[in-house]
Amino acid sequence: ISDKISITPGLSYQYVKFDDTDYRVDDDNTSAGFLNGSPSLNTLAGFIRTDIDVTEKWRVLAALRADKFSAPDETYLAYELASTYKLNENNLVRVAVTRSNSGSFIGYNYLNVIVPTPVPGLNVTQTGNTNLNLFTVNMIEIGYRAQLTKSLQLDIDVFNQRAENFTEITAKEFNQMIGVVTAYQFSNLPTTATQNGATIGLNFVPNDK
Repeated sequence: ISDKISITPGLSYQYVKFDDTDYRVDDDNTSAGFLNGSPSLNTLAGFIRTDIDVTEKWRVLAALRADKFSAPDETYLAYELASTYKLNENNLVRVAVTRSNSGSFIGYNYLNVIVPTPVPGLNVTQTGNTNLNLFTVNMIEIGYRAQLTKSLQLDIDVFNQRAENFTEITAKEFNQMIGVVTAYQFSNLPTTATQNGATIGLNFVPNDK
């Protein structure tokens, strides 16, 4: 747009197909494979990223991305808002607020394992779930950078991350007659995780070489 403002739009399409039908062990759908078929995933995404020099000392970066997944059949938004400010030639502060999510995983969506048991006619199944919420992380980050001397640079960073939508394979059906779980499926866990952290770094450059 100008020497101080740039805008970068983008479009992305991804497609992947898995097929394990050539690796079947038998013909009765037991002990066959992990997928027992040829499922596919696709993702259509659009994004826009801006970089603005508000002043000579103040810089702002903002980005937004929307991903439309085939499984789960939902659109997810990811974003980043970051800013840096030069206190002077040797000192800089920065702050960032971000949200990101994982991609869609073929195993979580389309796992289809059939395990025979010693009991005639009884199999244990492990299946995927195309309605899972994707793993998501929200983060706030604050940093400070100082050029202490010509050869020594100090970098300090503190952050808070909150993660949700963990996935685990859980029991879905229980056969009370023989006391065995006969069906498992991937599910979201009703839990979150919070991480608070800090990083201190020193960068020392003795000379130009």
